Amino acid sequence: ELAAKELPNLDVTHRGAVSLARRLMDPMSELVKVGPQSLGVGLYQHDVDQKRLEEELTGVTQCCVTAVGCDANRASPELLRYVAGLTPKLAEALIVQRQDIGGFKTREELKAVRGLGPKTFTQCAGFLRIYSGKEQLDATSIHPESYS
Repeated sequence: ELAAKELPNLDVTHRGAVSLARRLMDPMSELVKVGPQSLGVGLYQHDVDQKRLEEELTGVTQCCVTAVGCDANRASPELLRYVAGLTPKLAEALIVQRQDIGGFKTREELKAVRGLGPKTFTQCAGFLRIYSGKEQLDATSIHPESYS
């Protein structure tokens, strides 16, 4: 469903090939798009409580995003929802802002995202990376409050 929305002009086999290629380039961004039932995490996967499996996988994904962050200029809405402070609505607003300005050049530009207030910025800024931007520290886990 998500792949059909993202790549509407490709048939299912080509969408699958694109997904595999993307998994090599940015595994986390692609794996968050796959439901737990489709991950193939083990022989007895279907014998465990599916709700608990989903909760555990969500927790692990949040820990991964917290540990490594994500590229604010490339992350999908599915990945951004795992960033502390970002709701699905804010993730979509971030993507709209990103498209409108042609990509973020600093973390400070995130403050212009519609609906993203100071508290939310404080929560999410350290997990959103801006690579090849104006401020080198924006590509690190160092929070903007600690730059000086």
